[in-house]
Amino acid sequence: MTYLSYMVYTPLVGVSIYNRVRTGTDVRRITLETDYGIFWKMIFGPNLDRVEIKDAIRSFRCDSAGFALILRIMFKEKNMTVKDLVGEHRIKFNVEHLPVKVKEIGARGALTNAEVLYKEKDGSLVMFIEGPWEILIPPNPKDAVRVKGFLREARQLKVIPTGPPEFIDKNRLKHSYIGEEKEIQRYLRVMENVASPTKILSLGPMEPHGESQLSRLSPKQRQALLTAYGLGYYDVPRRISSEDVARHLKVDKSTVVEHLRKAQKKILLGVMAH
Repeated sequence: MTYLSYMVYTPLVGVSIYNRVRTGTDVRRITLETDYGIFWKMIFGPNLDRVEIKDAIRSFRCDSAGFALILRIMFKEKNMTVKDLVGEHRIKFNVEHLPVKVKEIGARGALTNAEVLYKEKDGSLVMFIEGPWEILIPPNPKDAVRVKGFLREARQLKVIPTGPPEFIDKNRLKHSYIGEEKEIQRYLRVMENVASPTKILSLGPMEPHGESQLSRLSPKQRQALLTAYGLGYYDVPRRISSEDVARHLKVDKSTVVEHLRKAQKKILLGVMAH
């Protein structure tokens, strides 16, 4: 998927999320804070020493299947390019005690896609990156079995994310899930096996939520609003102009401005109505 696809798809998960979980007293919501430092090592591999992570802007996903996010980085080497980050090459090794005799690990980390969104005045790059975690199974047989078991058990968990994770800062990620109490407890046991330290921010019964304000928008209005938000149009100071948003969406500036104004008006009307 491209970053524009995530802009449209990800919020829709949260729009109908509460309709997918049966209501009852045993349904819980848990919010966690995860140390993202170890994940940067997994994402960039040996290239982590060649880049400086300036900011983590937005996360679209961080689960057992993989990651997708927007960040701002600076290359430490003048001759370094985006292609150097993507794990196009693979190194093979034998892993005993696993159903598959040969596994692969990215020689450059976990990145399978990297798109430059724009360049800052200081030379840093705002990029969309994504990739799967599976290619990070370590060569040590014991570690490989442990990681493989964690990924398998994580996929069997019956907890549902309430929306995309949120970066607190570049090294801390906040994410929330809902599920039956026994599944939440099982989820916590699985998280204990993750090398990255995790803190429970809140744990309690799920409270009903109304319809998402984003559901009021047309697909084009939602895409324009979320693209602008994700790229920093609403940040202070503003990271990107309406012209830049229009360029990313491949439409005229006037079209973007119209979509944003209509989207903002609909959301404000929805908020004031409550």
